[in-house]
Amino acid sequence: MVHVYLYWALMAGCCGYALAAGGGPERWVAAIFVVGDALSIAAMSPLAVRYARLETATFAIDLVMALLLLYLALRSRRYWTLWICAFQIVQAASHIAGVMRPEVLRLAYGILISLWAYPMMLVLAVATLRHRIRLARYGEDPAWTAGNENVAG
Repeated sequence: MVHVYLYWALMAGCCGYALAAGGGPERWVAAIFVVGDALSIAAMSPLAVRYARLETATFAIDLVMALLLLYLALRSRRYWTLWICAFQIVQAASHIAGVMRPEVLRLAYGILISLWAYPMMLVLAVATLRHRIRLARYGEDPAWTAGNENVAG
């Protein structure tokens, strides 16, 4: 149960920091994480059957998050958005690995699809800190590639 509290503390800290102090890409990624997490919790199967088969709703949410993060990465000037997108794609692909190998234990499937959230949140926190450093050093930190300056943030 400690891992659940650790996860929520990390989620609140990293996403809260990004929403409060980040630039456009940092805030968008934090919002995607928060909404995706809320939807994933709502879509979870009952504990008795969780991870016994493909978690279809969670898989769909992970795929949509990957697409949103890819869209953001293609418009952002931040290289870390590609890392986050890649982590999310691996997380989504982990669903397939969990069901293609039926001998994989339910616990392993659950860990496999949950594991990637931790490095993604840490990357977001470091990215937000680096954004703040660039703002202090240069007075500005352009977020979007040419032609994408109006991506709300």
